[in-house]
Amino acid sequence: MNENSSSGGSSMPSAPARSDDPAWAHGQVVVGAKNSSICVHCSKRINGGGITRLKYHLAGIKGQVEACKKVPPDVKWQMKQLIEDFTMEKDKRKRLRNDIGNSQSLSNDEVEEGDSANPTLSDINSQANKRLTMQGTSANRKKMTSFVPRNTPNSQPGIKSAMASKEKEHNARKAIARWWYDVNVPFNGAKSYYYQPMIDAIASMGPGFKGPSYHDLRGPLLKGVVHDVHEYLFEIKADWKLYGCSIMLDGWSNRRNVPIVNFLAYSPRGTIFLKSVDTSGLRKDKETLLEMFDEVVKEVGQENIVQFVSDNESAFKAAGKALQQRFATHFLSIQCLLKFKKELRQMFTCMKWVQSSHGKSKVGKEITAIILQDKDFWPRCEHIVKVSEPLVRVLRLADSEEKPAMGYLYEAMDKAKEAIKTRLKNRVSQYGPYIRVIDARWDKQLHSPLHVAGCFLNPGIYFRPSFSKQKEVTRGLLSTITRLVPDCDTQDVISGQLEEYKKATGDFGMTLAIRQREKLNPVAWWEQFDNDTQRTSKVCNSNS
Repeated sequence: MNENSSSGGSSMPSAPARSDDPAWAHGQVVVGAKNSSICVHCSKRINGGGITRLKYHLAGIKGQVEACKKVPPDVKWQMKQLIEDFTMEKDKRKRLRNDIGNSQSLSNDEVEEGDSANPTLSDINSQANKRLTMQGTSANRKKMTSFVPRNTPNSQPGIKSAMASKEKEHNARKAIARWWYDVNVPFNGAKSYYYQPMIDAIASMGPGFKGPSYHDLRGPLLKGVVHDVHEYLFEIKADWKLYGCSIMLDGWSNRRNVPIVNFLAYSPRGTIFLKSVDTSGLRKDKETLLEMFDEVVKEVGQENIVQFVSDNESAFKAAGKALQQRFATHFLSIQCLLKFKKELRQMFTCMKWVQSSHGKSKVGKEITAIILQDKDFWPRCEHIVKVSEPLVRVLRLADSEEKPAMGYLYEAMDKAKEAIKTRLKNRVSQYGPYIRVIDARWDKQLHSPLHVAGCFLNPGIYFRPSFSKQKEVTRGLLSTITRLVPDCDTQDVISGQLEEYKKATGDFGMTLAIRQREKLNPVAWWEQFDNDTQRTSKVCNSNS
């Protein structure tokens, strides 16, 4: 058929409501033209073929229809998957029809090849059994025809040998059961994941294999298995940095009615148990639960957590909301969405999702529309990450235990604001609202002269060539000294000693002291090179 390009039509309604094929999200039917459609991406009209030719057009498969030049890569990938699934299903049905046909023809041939026109009862039963067997899969027929003649070296075992094998297997199973009962192993041990692999490993060794001794089990083998488990957990935890993880908690009561809260971490690599907390002596209020959640978050690392799943009780909800205000969970979730945007879009276009109950539900359709069709969703996510990422770095610095945050927080916040301005191309209309909110929160809750004093007394920052706020932090330090040291004579001594620090004279000017400014944390640096400025170093230590 000829195909005419069209930028539109007199009427281009959406696909019929009866069609659940995901390809109709990218095409429109043409009223009055049977089996014709229009691509929503390039506006090309496809005459005939219905949804199938539209899929070939979107997938860019030659031979059926001209390929779409404007289709997004993920949609193109989805259409190829749909065509491949359809082709595989078609071939599968074809093979099934051939198998059924062959089995019927084989069955008829067997009747025709009988030796007697009047078969006996045993002949009828034999033919019926063969006919039922032939209606199975082609694999079963292959097994049936693979029997070798009895007169060959590899012939089937006789009745005696078969019975002997059965008796041997029965004795082996009884030996395992006898050991099982003797050591009183729980019966559900037979459901262990490692049960059958153990038996296979023993069988592969043959007769005479000696099992591990008492010493082996409690010594080297135990250490080896523990080491393997730690290696496995280490691999899972290493994936947290790449994919993130979900913290899940489950509250329940044991057989003695002791309330227990279990914490688990789920990731694509697997779910692992983190810890179990006995809450019998604890109040299940917001503050107690928040402290418990906080400990788990610190153990896992807040940068690795994508979401925190808890019980639906009011106290758990309140603690969860408080946890969100303290940690950047929303930012991490959006960042993760952007990181796996392509995979996420592919998931919502795969047949498994489309045909699932979730994909057909109202909420599922709304989410699918947001992910695939909302043109503002992804740009907004990118904008949020641009603004939030520098601030999250400051939060991580404040929660870090590796070095004192006080001496770095002032500069870190200043850098975060500059980074936001740069990311928004230095447009005041873009970054202005965010900077005003940051300054308001900083002035009311975070900023204090102590932050500035900590920055001044941090040699790695103060003497950095790029640092341009020496005067501002000096004023902050003097304000701190005035508050912390009421004696005027002591203030004068400290003021004089600060001049030595600013001019890098005395021990502060030693080559080693200069070289160690950014290698040592501020507390260690002052303890090593503070000369006689004991009061100043005490201020530094208290600030840090």
